[in-house]
Amino acid sequence: MKPIIAIVEDEEDIAELESSSLAREGYSTRIYKTGPAFIADLERNKNNIIMVILDLMLPEMSGTEILKMLKNNPVYEAFRRIPVIIVSAKDTEVDKILGLELGADDYISKPFSPRELTARTMALLRRSSGEKFETPSGQANKIIRIGNIEINEDKFQVFVNGKDISLTSVEFRIMVILSKRKGWVFDRNKLMDQIWSGEKIITGRTIDVHIKHLREKLQPYGSFIKTVRGVGYKLDDKAE
Repeated sequence: MKPIIAIVEDEEDIAELESSSLAREGYSTRIYKTGPAFIADLERNKNNIIMVILDLMLPEMSGTEILKMLKNNPVYEAFRRIPVIIVSAKDTEVDKILGLELGADDYISKPFSPRELTARTMALLRRSSGEKFETPSGQANKIIRIGNIEINEDKFQVFVNGKDISLTSVEFRIMVILSKRKGWVFDRNKLMDQIWSGEKIITGRTIDVHIKHLREKLQPYGSFIKTVRGVGYKLDDKAE
């Protein structure tokens, strides 16, 4: 079945603008005007949904509720790693941070540039598809081990004490970047440059939010990610 980008947006003109912009780049889309319609289709698993473009202010079920279901409800574990871009008129830094805290991979404020939407979509899909699906056949998986943490780059998996933990694409990228240069200190801007290809989404606070969630998911090894005050972060399993 052809991969689909789900557009959850109740304003018809905006949904059509998003759909046509992505269609020009060769993507297939499906528009959902309400959260329940999207969730019902997701549960039926009739579509190969590879990304969600999500508005926050929706009738019947808010975008925030949908995001919580996708990223935090065990019932939807199979869909947790689907990248989500919020496109919303709620444009304060608090709104953006909340969206990222709930697991969104990116946040675009309305009114938006169609070119920006397609560029962000393409960049995010390149990262997520490359990490999960495009490993050349016959090559050994790339495994990184830090103490009892095992990172499989090719399969987009992180194991803690042998148990697979579910990370968002941004959390996974941070984990890979830090673990490949164990002990190196990365400032927030450098991490943002590597994750978002030089596009500053908001501020260094974005990185702080993802680090917070990553530490929580790595428990009891979240302490491996250390804060270097006034600079940034590093990954080290040595006691200090």
